[in-house]
Amino acid sequence: MKFRTLSSIFLLAQLAACSSFSQLTVPQAEIASNEARVDFYAQQWENEEEFVRLMCWNQRPSDEFRIRNISAGEHVLFVTAAVVNSGTRQKNRREAVVRLDADLEGGKRYSLAQSRKGDRMKVWIQETQTGLLASHVIDVEIGVPNFVGNSRLEQCKEGTV
Repeated sequence: MKFRTLSSIFLLAQLAACSSFSQLTVPQAEIASNEARVDFYAQQWENEEEFVRLMCWNQRPSDEFRIRNISAGEHVLFVTAAVVNSGTRQKNRREAVVRLDADLEGGKRYSLAQSRKGDRMKVWIQETQTGLLASHVIDVEIGVPNFVGNSRLEQCKEGTV
């Protein structure tokens, strides 16, 4: 009985070894011609994380990191650009809310992007495949988040997503 179990395991292992993972492809989801897909940006180092993500969904604040399909056309997008430093006793979070005016073509994928130097961050949206800008590059200072009243809700109501 042990021999049968061992031989079965051996055969299964050989079958698995014969299949090549490089032949397995993960199909990319199609993007409808009347929609554009928007990715978030996230980068992590040893003690620090940087990210840029859509701040609003259904014209309400959202904390989700998600790839979103939105209707093609002109949009007012509010995004959160942040740096989180976990190398200190308490997590240190600095952020800025950025308004991006973008014209997104249907059937294309777009990425939120950023570059940072110290407490200054440049944020924009670009076409993923070509790198062509879909918005202006906005230069902001990241700092301690201010949660005053309903400002984020008001910004999301002003936005188109």
